Amino acid sequence: MMVAAQLTGLQASTEDEQEYNKCAIAMYGNNFSFKANRVKVGTCNCRSYKLSEKKNYIVVNGEDATIKIDLDGNKPWKQSDRTGFSIEGKVSNLSVKTDSKDNVNYSFTVSDGSQNASIDLTLYSGGKYAEAYVYPSFNSPAIEVCGNVFPK
Repeated sequence: MMVAAQLTGLQASTEDEQEYNKCAIAMYGNNFSFKANRVKVGTCNCRSYKLSEKKNYIVVNGEDATIKIDLDGNKPWKQSDRTGFSIEGKVSNLSVKTDSKDNVNYSFTVSDGSQNASIDLTLYSGGKYAEAYVYPSFNSPAIEVCGNVFPK
């Protein structure tokens, strides 16, 4: 496992593996950000649309998290009443696991007292690319966003 190699002091062999190790350690330490630059629509041969990383992100800092999704102006949501949301609150139901392919699966719920969302974030082995499914609790459909993880 690349994460295990980093934790034991072994050197990663490529720059991408080094990035992956830094991101994975940050995720296990609950101290990272995920900046989304694409939103996916559909499940089979899905289409994706560009997003602004400045307006679409997940930040986890210890027990605190901020989720910001702003889909304004993207084709599938132009007609929708709800084009985004923001939640700043506490992390709960946290689960962090590395699968057999060295992908880090990070799942949690964030709540601000009046609204919450569940997030399933996967950092793919070999780099900082990740995908997140965001499940808002307030009658909005799940949103799949793609981007990169960054250690804090």
